[in-house]
Amino acid sequence: MPITNHVTNPELSRRLRELKVPQKSNYFWCQQEGQNPAVIPKARAKRILSWHKEIVSAYLASELGEFLKKADANSPYTSSTWSGWEVRVDKDGEKEYLWGATETECRAKQLIWLIENHLISVEELGK
Repeated sequence: MPITNHVTNPELSRRLRELKVPQKSNYFWCQQEGQNPAVIPKARAKRILSWHKEIVSAYLASELGEFLKKADANSPYTSSTWSGWEVRVDKDGEKEYLWGATETECRAKQLIWLIENHLISVEELGK
């Protein structure tokens, strides 16, 4: 299975960067002018940073899990379904379900939701 199936997609990766999530991961999406994004390992990303249009963290599910451990958001329920993954998040008694095709996608959406709903601060993630 290609690494692209195990990391956050470019759109979720960009959104996490926009929210100021620390760009600490073992893989990165990089894109050269006029080309599709590609996933590269961290060691290689440092060497080619200067000649790529964009480099953004491509998080693994385990890396997102480390961020989510800091959230202490009432232990949201995460489970796999026949067609993907879902997580239930709660705020003020309101339940919401987030769906992702992969565990990584689901965890990324959960982290984004927690930040956007002010249930975790980006500063906490950097500790």
